[in-house]
Amino acid sequence: MKHSNKSREKLADALMSLSTSSAVALFVSVLATPLGTVLAAMFKGDYADIWGVVNGLPPSTTAVFVVMYVGGVAAVLGARAAAMKIYDELYPER
Repeated sequence: MKHSNKSREKLADALMSLSTSSAVALFVSVLATPLGTVLAAMFKGDYADIWGVVNGLPPSTTAVFVVMYVGGVAAVLGARAAAMKIYDELYPER
């Protein structure tokens, strides 16, 4: 059963919103969390060695983080591509 153009447009809007929210969450977790840790350590007067922690991770843990990050990026790009496909079908250029 083919859905109405209005419902398809709502789905595309929801997919775009989902991809934007997911991208923000992904980048905040990758960028803001380590920065917050360093800033908290600076205010406490401690030394935060982020690279020491990263280099000390076992390869399997690093692989899990990389797979999760790449999976998150793929989900963001996939949702955005699906939304754009719907928009292209609804509003083709002439």
